[in-house]
Amino acid sequence: VLFLGLEDTEYRLSDRLKKLLDGMFGGQIPELAEYGDVDIETDWSLLSDHGLADLREAMDRAGYDLVIVDTFSRILGRGDQMDQQEMTRTMAALQRMAAEHQAAILLIDHHRKSARTSPDSDPIDDIYGSTAKAGVVDCALGLYRRHNEAEGLLKLSGRDFGDAKIPLTWDADSFTWQLRAGGAGDDGSEPGSE
Repeated sequence: VLFLGLEDTEYRLSDRLKKLLDGMFGGQIPELAEYGDVDIETDWSLLSDHGLADLREAMDRAGYDLVIVDTFSRILGRGDQMDQQEMTRTMAALQRMAAEHQAAILLIDHHRKSARTSPDSDPIDDIYGSTAKAGVVDCALGLYRRHNEAEGLLKLSGRDFGDAKIPLTWDADSFTWQLRAGGAGDDGSEPGSE
């Protein structure tokens, strides 16, 4: 895994990983517990410069199965997220790279600000910038919650499966989102029944 944490410092990422491990092992972190086969970078070349070539070279060299980019806005650089043609070219290049390497590229992006708490929100429509960004993705996920509330709703929209809603609750002890008790959506339906 290659994780590009472009909005975080090394200290913040380290602190979050320690909290995750602490939550996983109940405070008794085994001596051999590591983060797994994960390379973490807090700085990367912009896609508008030579970041795309750097990413291809890293995938060729290390054989990553998963690349996580947090956030797309940070790695894009001078690109215009509102420009449909530019977003189609950029997203298509990333999609091609993922297919060629038989890997997944997970782009973390921001919602439009107005979409954060709307009950009618849609993970495709709510992607910040041009709708062309959503036209290339295989799956869009949107995590919706009101500010400072522990309950959230993960909405999924994918090419190979129907839309789904998964109710979640933030568990501060394990530092993770957990399936909300009962597992039913806010409308009473089971996840994936939409």
